[in-house]
Amino acid sequence: MKRIGKFWTALLVLPGWMAVTVLTSLIWPREVASQTSLISERIAEGIVAASVFLLIVLALLRWDRLGFQAPSPPRSALLTWMPSLYIAVLLAGAAGLGLPPMGTMAIVFVNCLLVGFSEEVMFRGILFRGALSRMRVVPAVIFTSILFGLIHTLNTFATGQPAVAMAQAVAAFMSGVLYNAIRVRTQSIYPMMIVHALWNFSLFMIVHASGAADETVEITPSNLLLPSLMILPLFGYGLYLLRGMERDFGWMSEAARREAMQAAT
Repeated sequence: MKRIGKFWTALLVLPGWMAVTVLTSLIWPREVASQTSLISERIAEGIVAASVFLLIVLALLRWDRLGFQAPSPPRSALLTWMPSLYIAVLLAGAAGLGLPPMGTMAIVFVNCLLVGFSEEVMFRGILFRGALSRMRVVPAVIFTSILFGLIHTLNTFATGQPAVAMAQAVAAFMSGVLYNAIRVRTQSIYPMMIVHALWNFSLFMIVHASGAADETVEITPSNLLLPSLMILPLFGYGLYLLRGMERDFGWMSEAARREAMQAAT
């Protein structure tokens, strides 16, 4: 794997991760239903398989600087305040409307933990590390965020609603910019792994509490725009965190170091 470089290795891992997720879901097919219903009935086989796949990949790659360390400095974890505020408001709203049974909550929570682990390791861990071998920090953030958005079009296979999946992809790109920015500034994938899991959990709880868990999403302009509008402030916060990133964290990029060495000779 080292011969083809980290960038291309990471890009090869991505379709493998996608294939494991989709093919495993096809082995245990379910009727077309809402995404909330699908993730609330049982532990999602595709998510489990994707997580196991990444654990194997990590053991084989043995890359450094993947973000498996505590936030540095520790107070940088406070940068998660804005998405954490969203989560608190959503959970409070769900509690006010009425939470689902504990069994359902447990299944959703486990699935969300697995998704948080799998997507953060894939995008803010392996893929971002690979991108840094070829790009400066900010281009690597944008590149991995675009791929993070595109990957959410795979929700079409689970729900049979491509328009909704595309709307989710746009929202995922915007949230991906924030996730990547916090990953860089904390030098750790752990904060966003936790926030990512709790974010998904809070969204599913509010859907359950509203009584829409078993309903397919009605495709209307407002339903398609709502995810992006909701994420827009977080996207703005992510862009704010990108300021000065090349100056403060340019050392993370192998490409930037090579450019500096070439300029010095």
